[in-house]
This record gives sequence, C-alpha cells and structure tokens, in this order.
Amino acid sequence: MDHEKIEDSVNEEKLPRIQKLAYGILYIGNLSLSQIALGGAVTFFYNVKMGLDTYWTSLAWIIFAVWNAVNDPLIGIIEDRTKSKWGRRIPYLRFGAPFYAISFVLMWYPFFTTSQIGLFFSFLLNLFVFDTLYSMIGLITYGLAAEMVVTAKARSNLIMVGGFISSIGAVIALVLPMILLTGDETSALNPAFRPTMIGLSIFSMACLIWGSYYIKENKYTQREDALPFFKSITETVKNKPFLIFEGANFFFTLAQTIIFTGLYYFNEYVIELGGIEASIPLLLIYVSSFIFTLVWNKLNQRFGLKKVFIAALILCVISGTTAFFIARNFYPAMIVLIIFGIGFGGVSMNQGALNGEVIDYDELSTGKRRETTYSGMNALITKPAISIANALFLWLLRLFGYPQNIDSIPNYVATTSVKTGIMVGFTLIPAIVFIVAVAFMLFYPLDGSDWNKKKKLVREIHLKKEKEYLDFLRKEKPKEKIEG
Repeated sequence: MDHEKIEDSVNEEKLPRIQKLAYGILYIGNLSLSQIALGGAVTFFYNVKMGLDTYWTSLAWIIFAVWNAVNDPLIGIIEDRTKSKWGRRIPYLRFGAPFYAISFVLMWYPFFTTSQIGLFFSFLLNLFVFDTLYSMIGLITYGLAAEMVVTAKARSNLIMVGGFISSIGAVIALVLPMILLTGDETSALNPAFRPTMIGLSIFSMACLIWGSYYIKENKYTQREDALPFFKSITETVKNKPFLIFEGANFFFTLAQTIIFTGLYYFNEYVIELGGIEASIPLLLIYVSSFIFTLVWNKLNQRFGLKKVFIAALILCVISGTTAFFIARNFYPAMIVLIIFGIGFGGVSMNQGALNGEVIDYDELSTGKRRETTYSGMNALITKPAISIANALFLWLLRLFGYPQNIDSIPNYVATTSVKTGIMVGFTLIPAIVFIVAVAFMLFYPLDGSDWNKKKKLVREIHLKKEKEYLDFLRKEKPKEKIEG
C-alpha cells in the first residue's frame, strides 16, 4: 500500500474478500470447539453420560472460574507484547491450532472413571487444559475485528459477513452433540460421539491454520513500546465505557450459557426430543439469528450499536418470559425459540463491534493498540459467568428434585417438579438476567455524533502510524518493494 492509497482510505474503509472470508473461517475454527467444550454439551456429557453427580459437576465449574481469572488477562497481555516475523497474532493461531484440537479431544476421554472423585478431577483438569489453549486462540479471534477495521460501519459489516460464514460451521458443531447425546433410553454413550468429536477437532485445526495465512494484522504495532504489565491492567480498569459494557456482557453471557446448557435438559425431559429431532430447537435459534443479521446490520447503521444492542436484549427478555408460560409443548416452544434467536443474533453480532469501540477509546488515552489485553480482561469478567451459569442451573435442578447422580437411575423420567425447575432455569432466570444487562447498557457513553468525531481521529492516528511504518521499512530495505 503506497502513500496515495493510504490517503484515499481515510474516507473509505474496505477489506479484500479473502480477508473477510479468513475472519469467518477463523471464527468457525474457534467456535466449533469452544461452544461445545465450555457449554451445555460437556456438562450434560459428564453429568448424565459419565455419571458425575450434580454436586461435583457444579464444584468443578466454580473452581474452574478461579483459573479463568488468572490465565486470560495474562495471555492477553503476552499476546499484545509479542514480536515475531509473523506478527503478534498469527503465530498463536497457526502453531497453537494443533494443541487446541488435541485438548478438545481429551475432554471426552476422562482418565479416571471408576469413582466420583476421579471423574471430578478428570473433568476439572480437562477444563483447565482446554481453556488455556482456547484463551490463546479465542482472545485473538474475539478482538480481531477491532484490529482489522476501525469504523463502526466497517466492523459491523465484517462481523456480519464473518457471522454468515461461521454460523454454518457453528450450527453443525452444536447440532451434532445434541443429536448424539440426547434421546437414548439409557445413559450409555452413543458410539459415534467420540469419533465425531475427533473429526470436529481436525476440521477446527484446518480452519485456524488456513485462516492465519489471510487475516489482516497491523504490523506497525510491533514497533510500539508496550505498556508495563500492571499499568496495562490499571489502564484497562480505568476505562469506564469498558466496565459498563462488560457489566452487560457478563450478564448476557450468564443468560446465554444457562439457555444453551438448559436446552439439553429441556429437550430430554420437558418436550422429550432426541436424536435428529433434538437438533430442531438449535437450528431454529441459529437460522433465525442468521436470517435477521442483515436487518440488525441495517439498524446499526441507522440507530447505532448501543440502541440496537439494547433492542436485541429486550427481545431476549420477551422470549424468556413468554417461554415460561407457553413453551412446554413443541410448537409454542419453537415459536419463542425463534424470537430468542432473532434477539440472540443482534446481541452476538454487536458484541465484537462494541468491544472494538472501547478499545478505540483506550487508544485515544494511552496511544497503544491493545486488542488481546482487552479480550483477556473481557474473559476475566465474562468467562466466570460460564462457570456460574452451569453451576447455578444444576443447583436449581437439585432444588426442584433432580437426582444427584442420574446415571444410577436407569430410564429416568422427570417429575413435574423437575420439569418446573428446568423451565425456571431455562426461561425465567435468563429473562431476569437479560434485564440487568439492559440496565448496564443504558449508561454506555460511546454513542452519538461526539463519539463519531473521535472515531475519525482514531482512524487518522492509524493511518499516520501506518505511514510511519512504511517509511521505516523503506529506510531498512530501500531496494525492496513495500506493500501494505
């Protein structure tokens, strides 16, 4: 990219199609494993299929939350400080992908299965190992849109395109465990389950490695002096818009995790779907989310990220409260799941864009670009929500009479009380939590014309840094053709 092209790009921000495709493929590689290994499938697998009782399953999630508080900010800061011939992000994606895939496979092969304590430690250790590798990959993919483009319009468009691409793989990855884990008359594991998980891990690894060759990375950031470790943390905590957004993000993640974990129990014990039929609720959620992505993108351009994010959260509230009263039969349940899918799509689409906004705000005050530091601090706040959500849902089931060790009860049929507990956890609790997320977003300040003017300044800063980087390269290698 020469100087004239840089100047022309001030008014128009576009990415080549191959970079948009790579962004989506990277998301497939990340989400196709993480949404299974840190969501409802792994809880259902250890609790129902492996026979780990609800107490030990819940305890493992709570202890795991402490580990999340340590590893994510640390990894995020390390990745921002990385300097290599490949850049700051690419080495972790390209060379970390095989280890990420292996850690996912190990999730489904507990090494101690003869006792509750042994199974508990197998579950806990596998969570620790997988999450460490997931953090290394996920912190990059989560913050990637903030690095690849600056304007809200360009980010929204990139995330929309990436969402279209990644949703196909994500749906397949989520549907397969639902089909293979539910609907059996006994707790015996479907023999096709583990080979399918191995196949998914290979697919994910291939996506991450391929995508690492085509993403855009701001290489000029490697020339900047990074903030000291503790100053990096304190500067992040001082970012008020970040803290407000993360408050909303925490409660959305909490509600989302309860819903996707509860969906396994809802299918199995309330509407009694299994096998291929068990995939219908998930498909409806993701198809409706996919279809309405274009609508949300148009609304973003007209009303801004904040207002659209709040509107999508309110739609999730409506779906949850409605579901508690009417969703105990198949067709009413499918209707409210479609409504939830529409709202879920709007929130998911804008999470990455809003994260980019708070990173832009930080750059204006620190002069540094710190995508994975913010991804790590985001994970510090939101990933414990995953642990709390899984533990909360299981504790709620026990409160309503769900047996402590379901594996000890062949052909278990849920009582009316247990079904009520599932519905409370699956619908009402998330609806209340979504309302709290809305309350946080009402105070989010990065919105309106004043903020748009500051965004233009961020763009100008980036262009200046890129020009300086090109000048540096020309002085270092004057005989070589420099390309951006």
